[in-house]
Amino acid sequence: MTIILKRSLSQEKQVTYIYTPMMNQEILSDVQGGVGVIVLNRPLALNALSFGMIAEIGRLLDVWEGEDGIEAVEFRGSGEKAFCAGGDVRAAREMGLRYQAGEISLREAAAYFKAEYRLNHRIRYYPKPTRARMDGIVMGGGYGIAGHCNWRIASDKTVFAMPETKIGFFPDVGGMYYLSRLKGHVGRYLAVTGNALNGADMKVLGLAEELEGGERQPLLSGHEEVIARCFAHSSVEAIMEALEAEEGAFAASVLSDMEARSPRAMAVALAYCERAKDMAFKDVIETDYKLAQAFIRDGEMFEGIRAVLVDKDHAPRWRPLGQAVGDVEAYFAPQEDALF
Repeated sequence: MTIILKRSLSQEKQVTYIYTPMMNQEILSDVQGGVGVIVLNRPLALNALSFGMIAEIGRLLDVWEGEDGIEAVEFRGSGEKAFCAGGDVRAAREMGLRYQAGEISLREAAAYFKAEYRLNHRIRYYPKPTRARMDGIVMGGGYGIAGHCNWRIASDKTVFAMPETKIGFFPDVGGMYYLSRLKGHVGRYLAVTGNALNGADMKVLGLAEELEGGERQPLLSGHEEVIARCFAHSSVEAIMEALEAEEGAFAASVLSDMEARSPRAMAVALAYCERAKDMAFKDVIETDYKLAQAFIRDGEMFEGIRAVLVDKDHAPRWRPLGQAVGDVEAYFAPQEDALF
């Protein structure tokens, strides 16, 4: 059986996403003791979410919601390295470049993000208890699955990050709802830099409810005051100046990290983190979709994905930010398509 998820209205420029349930076994499922288990099964790709995986997870959630014998749902990752390293940004880049070439519409180019964000929303409001075992890498779209579960279990191997500014994008998948509510401007630090935490950090910050395995010291231990001071500023430039004025290796390392990120993406992430703290989750996920369309229009992330994942020269040619407030505000303007 095949299901056509998206088709262009143009017969001359037809774009079709075809999903075959259980295609390539990228999603494995089982029922164990009343718990529906979903296993992300692309270990060679660190379980990154393909379009088909998103659709299959949604299908399973729909089926299990109506089955009385299934009392809860658990998400796991296959292999030893990752729960899920994120979304399929290579495919997103390909579609975005086709949009910029005039071959497809913005709605078609953003179809992957729309499907992903709707799934994020579905998990958060799923009527049965959900939990995620975040063993290994949990980044970007991976936290879009795990982060919205009722119970999140980290381990001594967990590596968490919302690393989108590294590729010229913004922290999405509803993650800004949680980052914006972290104390001491840690959320701003994570959103702007894209830097990683371990499982112990996640437990301390409330990004995980449970920590399994051996005890590890949180990576942010001892650096909280520097983060609070420097990331209290309301502009990327002011944050970088504050870091430069600090003594110690941590501040110097964070400054170096920021110098390698997309200036535009950092500015949008900082502004979004400030806005999101007063938003309901539904407003955050809808803003994610608005911003995703704006970033597709802008094209900054296509250069970042090229540099990090395609050519792998790690030398993105970022465009300068421009400091007018309207430069950032323009990303939050209404777009042509709505999430719901």
